[in-house]
Amino acid sequence: MVIGVSFFGPDSEHIMSGSDYGHTFVWKKKDGRVIRIMEGNKCIVNQVEPHPNIPVFASSGLENDITLWAPVSDNIPPLVHELLQVTKHVN
Repeated sequence: MVIGVSFFGPDSEHIMSGSDYGHTFVWKKKDGRVIRIMEGNKCIVNQVEPHPNIPVFASSGLENDITLWAPVSDNIPPLVHELLQVTKHVN
């Protein structure tokens, strides 16, 4: 079951959703192809929300944890790099 659908990307070219099985899915909006499946929570992922300006999003479910996601690359903009450093210390 798909839960908590959101759009992602500069032109909302991706669709993200959670699932009853603890995974977050990312699809290409143009052709409906699944491009990423990520295990984010142990239980249900019922909310997936993107940041409005940078390529980061959060997922949450029935647990007390929120998972933050960001693309990984050798060319990370400074704001995203700082966010990755902060999230390492939150866990």
